[in-house]
Amino acid sequence: MLVVAYSPTGGILASGSADTTIRIWDTCTSTPKTTLTAHKSQILALAWDAEMKFLISADKDGGIGVWRDPHKKTTEFKGDNIITKGHKLAVTALDWQPVHR
Repeated sequence: MLVVAYSPTGGILASGSADTTIRIWDTCTSTPKTTLTAHKSQILALAWDAEMKFLISADKDGGIGVWRDPHKKTTEFKGDNIITKGHKLAVTALDWQPVHR
């Protein structure tokens, strides 16, 4: 495990690892809920949006992933995400713009 990110409510934890996967954990039961696979290199950064609708991830090769509702999935999946390669080097930090109401 290289990076972790708690959801805004604290009930869900996302962990990124060197094996290129992201695991979504239920913090109440300490059990994995989902494994996200699409990255091709080590996961270095994770961030939840304020409403927990999206998780964004970044990898060592500059890939950025946007995952829709990853905490609602119950099995491994591919395709409900966007992976883009816009950076030439590793992306080591991510964040969302605060929600202004």
